[in-house]
Amino acid sequence: MNKKFILIVTILLVFIVNGCINPNYLNDNKKNNEIDDTAPPVNNNASIILDSNNPLALESKKVIIDTGISENYFDEHFKLIKVVDGGSSNRRVEWEYTINDYKTIIFDEVGFAGAQNIHGIKNQLYSSYDIKDTIPRNQAEDIMKSCIGKFKEESVKYMAMSVPGKANLYLFARSVKETSGLDIIWDVGYINLETGGCIKDKGGIIHSPLGP
Repeated sequence: MNKKFILIVTILLVFIVNGCINPNYLNDNKKNNEIDDTAPPVNNNASIILDSNNPLALESKKVIIDTGISENYFDEHFKLIKVVDGGSSNRRVEWEYTINDYKTIIFDEVGFAGAQNIHGIKNQLYSSYDIKDTIPRNQAEDIMKSCIGKFKEESVKYMAMSVPGKANLYLFARSVKETSGLDIIWDVGYINLETGGCIKDKGGIIHSPLGP
């Protein structure tokens, strides 16, 4: 019997922590202060709340501050987008984080452990601090190009690469150039927007045999 092959699409974002990071869903050609605002789908029965004094928003704010940043820093750089309350299977708080040349959206997915709320943002940031100085956007893009070559799917991410670990601000992109064969492989780059350092990894489309 001939072997059949299936196509498994994987982008190797090895830095996603315990499944708690929402990678903010990448869009092509992000420039200047543009942000990736593609949110997870909203249940039609979910309530959309814009009040920053909503209990779930206040609780999410406290969780973020408890990771290490100051309350004054939070009030200056974080803005509530909305609270989505769709019951036990669909609750989250969405924040816009702005610092210098950069904006990104942070999704705090909220679950339950008994009667207690569990906030995914706790592990996404894990240990945060007041980021103040960042490299200019054009400098970050130049570093990305020197790191992985011509790139696309540029977005900004605020997260800890590992747990335990410090939360940093990163410019993410994937290379335009691909290595084709049975598998299609490209480079993935993260630029630390404070230090200018590049973390380089691999992503791709991997073909796996089903077997006889």
